[in-house]
Parts: sequence; structure tokens; C-alpha cells
Amino acid sequence: MKQKPVTENKRKDLRIQKTKNALTDAFYALMKQKNFEKITVDEICSSAMVSRPAFYTHFEDKYDFFDYASNRILQQFSAPSSGYGETINHLLDFLDENEDVVNSFYRSSSNSILMGIITENISTMLRNHVEQDIKSGVSYTAPPEIIVPTFTGALTGVCGWWVSSGRKVPKEEIVAALKDMLDKLIDRQCE
Repeated sequence: MKQKPVTENKRKDLRIQKTKNALTDAFYALMKQKNFEKITVDEICSSAMVSRPAFYTHFEDKYDFFDYASNRILQQFSAPSSGYGETINHLLDFLDENEDVVNSFYRSSSNSILMGIITENISTMLRNHVEQDIKSGVSYTAPPEIIVPTFTGALTGVCGWWVSSGRKVPKEEIVAALKDMLDKLIDRQCE
């Protein structure tokens, strides 16, 4: 079997990426106007100037696409390796910088997909911090298996509340309060 030249494969990959980018950009714009449930595949395709068959080449349905778009927006988020306060601040900055899209996702009845992705990211971030602390000789009063999901749930809940309440509490207050609670929860003691 004859292989396609590398440049042809790269062009095809580039076309796929351009199609997905156009669909995602169109979807984000539509999400600013209306809830996910009211958006149709036809509207996404028309706005993106992409055919329905091209859409269905890459995605099973609009829910599969919603999952992809949720993951794509969160790929922009990467937690710093510094302390908990900086990580919480970075997360709130991310939510703030992507306010329109994040608000649209939160308003959707399918926001559980986004919340699942955020929860997974926060859990991984916290687990990495705890593991790093343990390697550095820090001991905890509770096992990491309890600390990580407890604070993940709290941080996820606070983020959801902050976004849905219109960010009425200043970010700095939230960071200070969460860091204080986390410090008390884990009561880190250096050996």
C-alpha cells in the first residue's frame, strides 16, 4: 500500500484542526447568545461555515461536541506548581478571563460535563501539590485520600457559586479565605 506524503498528511491534519477551531469558535459565540439546549447542530455548522457531514465526521452529536468544547476551553488552564494560594488565584483568574464562555457553560443544563472536567483538573492539581509536599517532608493530619476530594469539592463548589453569583465577592477575598481554610484543614506540619 502506498503511503501518502508527509506534507499531504499535515495538510489533512491542518484542515481537521481548522474545522474543529471554526466549529468551536462558532459554538462559543452561540453560547453567549443562548443556552446549549437551544443550540442546534445546524446553527453551529452555519455559523462556522462547515457542513453537517463534516461536523458528524468528528463528533457523534452536539453532546459529544459539548464535551470536546468544554475540554478545549479547560486545556488553557494549567496550574502553577507554586503554593495553594497561587493555584487558587490562578483558577479564579482563568474563570475570570474566560467569563463569557464559562458563564454560558454554567447556565447550560449540561454544565455537569464542565463541572466534571473542572473537578478532575482541581483534583489532579491538589493531588500533585500534596504529593510534592509529602516528598518535601510535610506531614498531614489526615490522609491525602481524604484531603484531596474534600478540598476539591469545596473549591469546585466555591468556583461554581462565584461564577453563578456574578463574581460579587472580590477574588482576593476568596483566595485568602480558601487558603486559610485549606491551611486549617490540612494543618501541615514540617518534620
